[in-house]
Amino acid sequence: MTSTDRQRDGHAPVAVPLPETGPVAPAGPVSPTPAAALRGAAAGPDVSGSRPREGSRDPLATKRKRRPKDIGTDAERAVVRYLQANGWPGAERRALRGTSDAGDITGTPGVAWEVKSRNRPVTDKQVDAWLRETFSEAANAHADVGILVIRRPGHGPANAGSWWAISTAMDLFHIHGGAELGSTWALLGAYWTSDIPVRLTLAHMVRLLRLGGWGNPIEGDPLEDS
Repeated sequence: MTSTDRQRDGHAPVAVPLPETGPVAPAGPVSPTPAAALRGAAAGPDVSGSRPREGSRDPLATKRKRRPKDIGTDAERAVVRYLQANGWPGAERRALRGTSDAGDITGTPGVAWEVKSRNRPVTDKQVDAWLRETFSEAANAHADVGILVIRRPGHGPANAGSWWAISTAMDLFHIHGGAELGSTWALLGAYWTSDIPVRLTLAHMVRLLRLGGWGNPIEGDPLEDS
């Protein structure tokens, strides 16, 4: 009986199922998706519409920042080089001494040095705290004077002579031998005998120290080459 005869007799046509047209599973084991591809897919396309290349990284995210300790070490070395060339050939960085810190530089008899380097602005309050630290270190080192050296922004290690060197009016008075220069200096010393901070360049401070008898005697003017 044909399909036309079945329809004529009231029988419904028989539906024959068709094969599905979906993707055909590959033969054999399926390889896992590489992790790099998954990372690229998760990242999504960039602004240009293309996906990031495998292994690409943001240079700003991986840029290594210098540690404060490394910055401080470079500053100490710069001051040591300047002192070696200007009156203290035996100057060198001092090894850490724990709670009895005697300053950052040794080989400068009678003078204790504290060296600071900061990339951000330094406040007066911070300078006062550093000065107290410097004078404590000078006492530990049995030094006559303590000098705080601060790196100036825009003045690199090659220009350490232009960095700030800070002490007090009292110490500068004694450094320059004011007590031995007559009655006028003695009267001024009564006023200057105080803990008022005084800021010079390292080159000028070194000159005053050498004129006062610390370090090697001056042969010419060290400020001419600073």
